[in-house]
Parts: sequence; structure tokens; C-alpha cells
Amino acid sequence: IEFFHADYTYSFQEWLDWSMKQSDLPFPSKKPNLTVISGSEGVRQVDEPWYGLLLREANIRGAKALMGRNNVLFTLALANFSSGVSQSDCEAVLADFNEHLAEQLSQDEFLKVIRSAYSGKYEAASRDYIKLLCKAWVNENLRDSDLFIKQRWYKFKKKRASRKNSHLHEWKADIMAYLEGYFQSEDPFIQTTKKAIREELNIPERSLDKVLKALKADNKIFFAVKSGRGGGIRLASVKAIVLSLIQVKKERQEAYFANIAAFFEESLGFTQRVIEGVKNGLKQARQLSLFEADIG
Repeated sequence: IEFFHADYTYSFQEWLDWSMKQSDLPFPSKKPNLTVISGSEGVRQVDEPWYGLLLREANIRGAKALMGRNNVLFTLALANFSSGVSQSDCEAVLADFNEHLAEQLSQDEFLKVIRSAYSGKYEAASRDYIKLLCKAWVNENLRDSDLFIKQRWYKFKKKRASRKNSHLHEWKADIMAYLEGYFQSEDPFIQTTKKAIREELNIPERSLDKVLKALKADNKIFFAVKSGRGGGIRLASVKAIVLSLIQVKKERQEAYFANIAAFFEESLGFTQRVIEGVKNGLKQARQLSLFEADIG
């Protein structure tokens, strides 16, 4: 399902309160029971294409209404931290980046940002945040495949006996990780079958039905089931829909909401309330250090 158009723009004002604390987001920061397999293991953020693209971009400025220099520097520093680069080596690399900026940060501000990234409060740079920065300062048409090295995941399934005794929160985490794996670019919507999901996650049928209803009650997902020939299940993470909504022009959002409501066979009012509730929740997940003081 595709709801996008080439002339969509990006409203960065909507992201001023975005939190880098991934634990506050509906998607888990780590995929439960998933392991990187040979061929992609050990991929560091500093080795991914997006890092070089931002590092070479000199025309990044500071502005209260945009995610500017501080945000880019912080993201680059987090990439170094998550990649095992020492703080001193990170300072050396990013000092050269700062020197070539059209509007440089002061030495004190530069070191403050690096210290924040290496404070231990954060694990790595957020992919969602990286995409926004790259589209803002490098090229708005960049896609995930241009920015990231795709890691291949293999699910080490538990034995069926132990999976029957899994707690509800474990199944919830599995479903959200499953949805996160599919949300690679603009389209957050999945159309598949319950059987495919059960086989992928090794989850019993009754447990799947239970966890889907629980996640919907938590406003984490939308889903609709159609029985019979040509039937299946339609699924989407509400958080992924919120991320896609940021890319939609204001005048198109009413039609976008209507399309979502129709796709999941829900009322327009219910659909809007759920999405706006999650959107407001993300805005309230504020970072209390760097970006509250200066997001320029």
C-alpha cells in the first residue's frame, strides 16, 4: 500500500521535542531473540554511508527551527561512541568536521556536545533521527538503502514447549520487532497472513490473537483481519505511521488519515485519536540536556 507523493515536504518543527532516548519509543531498541548473522556482523555506524555523507557536508547551520549543527555533531559523536572509537579520537575527527562548517561551533560548545554523546546515557544514533538529518542537510530524496548497511537477522526460535510459556510482554516485544524489521522506508503498512506471522515468530495461534488485541488496546498497532479466499491480516505500528505522517504536507493529512482508517476498517475519529495520542506522547519524551538548551 502506498500513500506517498514525490512532492511531500518535511516539517522539522514537529521534531523539536524528539527524544534520543529510544527506551521511550514504542519500538524496542533491541530485537528480542534476533542475532546478526555472518556477512553483516560487526557493522559499525561510522562505516555506514550516512556517516560519511554528514561528515562531508559543510553547509550545516544552527537554527532554532531546524535540526542543525549541534544535532548533527551529536549524532556523529554517538556513532563514534557506539562504534568503539575513543573520545579523544572522536574529538580529533569531529574537530576537522567543525572546522570546515560554514558556521562553526565554539570550542566550549563543541566539547560539551562530545561529552554529552560519551556520557553513557545513549547507546547509538537513532536511525529515524539520522534519516531526518540527512534529508534536511544532504538530499531530501535519500532512502534507507543510500544511508545504511542492511543487516540480516536470523531468529533463533525457542522450542515450542518453552514458547507456550512465554509471557505476554515477550510476545509483544516479538511482534513489535517483527514490524520494525519491515518498516524500512516510507511505507509502514504490512499485508500478510496470520500463518506467516506464526511461522516467523513460532507463536501459537491463540497467543497471536491475544497479543494483537493487547497491542491494539495499548495503541501500539492497527490491524485488520479478513477471512476467506484472498484474506489475510493488515498490520502497522502506530509509531511508524507517525513517522510517515511527518513527511506529509498539512493539506494532505486529512486524506492520509482517511486512507489509514479505510485500510484498517476503523472510524476516522478513532484513527485520528490514536495517531495524535502517540504523536503527542513522542513529543513529551523530551531530552533534558543538549537539545532543550539549544537544538541549533
